[in-house]
Amino acid sequence: QRRQPLGHRKKLSSAHLFGTTLMRFVVGRLVDDGQTAVLLSQDHLEVHFPLCFLPPNVKAGSVVNLSAQLDETTQRERSQQLLALQRHLLDSLDGEEGYKEEQDRQQKKHKERLARQQKDKEQKLLPQP
Repeated sequence: QRRQPLGHRKKLSSAHLFGTTLMRFVVGRLVDDGQTAVLLSQDHLEVHFPLCFLPPNVKAGSVVNLSAQLDETTQRERSQQLLALQRHLLDSLDGEEGYKEEQDRQQKKHKERLARQQKDKEQKLLPQP
């Protein structure tokens, strides 16, 4: 059997109603110890589908109708949540870097103060003319 180029979609016998794609399959057989149904389309396309997503009592020879629709609202919400999370992480990293810079600045000041104190002590130990 010849492989189709990437991105090629085989045209299925399906109906489109209000943005929903409806497809009819026949359960050819159950595989993977009855965990997966091999569904056959009218166009002889074979689809391996988890049995847990099909109605109960499905067996070989059963006819099942599946529908699919794009949930753009949920997709948009998830994209916005992901963007918000990315912004939060970026802000927290910026905050950490600012915190580290502040710590470094404070340590530098502390070292300079200690060096001045040491210098003052040394000057006091020197004999005064």
